[in-house]
Amino acid sequence: MKRIVLLGSTGSVGKSVLDIVRKNKEKYKIVGLSAFSNAELLLSQIKEFNPEYFYIEGEFTRQPSFFDECISMPKRVDNLMELASLDCDMVVSAIGGIAGLMPALTALKSGRNLAIANKEAIVCGGKFLKQAAKESGAKIIPVDSEHSSVFQCLTGENKESVKRIILTASGGAFRDKTKAEIEKMRAEDALNHPVWSMGKKVTVDSATLFNKSLEIAEASILFDIHVEKVSVVMHPESVIHAIVQYGDNSYKASMYYPDMSLPIEYALSYPERGTDTVLPLDFEKISRLSFYAPDTDRFPCLNVMPEALARGEGAAVAASSADEALVDLYLKGKIGFYDIYDGLIKAVKAFEKHKINTVQDVFDIDKKVRKYIIS
Repeated sequence: MKRIVLLGSTGSVGKSVLDIVRKNKEKYKIVGLSAFSNAELLLSQIKEFNPEYFYIEGEFTRQPSFFDECISMPKRVDNLMELASLDCDMVVSAIGGIAGLMPALTALKSGRNLAIANKEAIVCGGKFLKQAAKESGAKIIPVDSEHSSVFQCLTGENKESVKRIILTASGGAFRDKTKAEIEKMRAEDALNHPVWSMGKKVTVDSATLFNKSLEIAEASILFDIHVEKVSVVMHPESVIHAIVQYGDNSYKASMYYPDMSLPIEYALSYPERGTDTVLPLDFEKISRLSFYAPDTDRFPCLNVMPEALARGEGAAVAASSADEALVDLYLKGKIGFYDIYDGLIKAVKAFEKHKINTVQDVFDIDKKVRKYIIS
């Protein structure tokens, strides 16, 4: 039985992880849970999964009485790093944003395999995560559907034979809108994703296509492939999640109905596979699979991360951090949709000369960028 620590248990990915555990109680045991502020949901998860440890951020860290109704209360740890270093077989990081970097790094340094669904941590601190994994012998297993698909397509292959990695994009809430229409769209419109159910930040990123921009950088870093060999194609049906092209011009693709259960269970059970995790594709009923090039005039954010990587590590961290701050402003109605792109480019240019020599450098730039965005 695999012992699992789940960081970010109350978010969309975290809840999906627990759905898998709930269906496979003979295979997985939750030993640690964390949440940011949803204390009520965390409490119900503690009652159901009976972890040995838990952690919660925010005001509830100072209100232990909230959890008094638990009959067998697990031990509350002092921080996420303590939770990430617990005795377990795998740490699942479902924390959004740069806040997930240090817990992920701690898990790998402790020799724990890391299943990660955190683009920002990989983009901002990927080289530190990979170094920690190399030194400890731990594995990094991507949970994002696209990168899980690439990971699976690369299994058993010579990485040197990879010609191109193609990530697919559903298009987000505004995929069928004109630029003039998009300019008027507010946050509540952006949150209406046509395919996936996700958190607010990543749903807005899907609308701007900055999520795909992050995924280009993530793929380049995770799989040691030059960013110019990673591209995006629009695929509204979201049946194919990623494609790997090899030197002989053959292709491998990962196909399944859009459902995060599959990449999550693949990560949890790796190197084995689950059984009947998702519904099988009915090829006789699938009328078509369509693909087309992304429109970077309507969605210019797609180009931000490749440009940032070309300018340097500081620019890449700046872009990721700026997006967190800019999306927050957009969700609060303080800026418009295309102001996100303008802010990203300004941040990239302002911080491109900053060097990333240590993990602390990442957090220093992050702090400066957030201040720069709101000033």
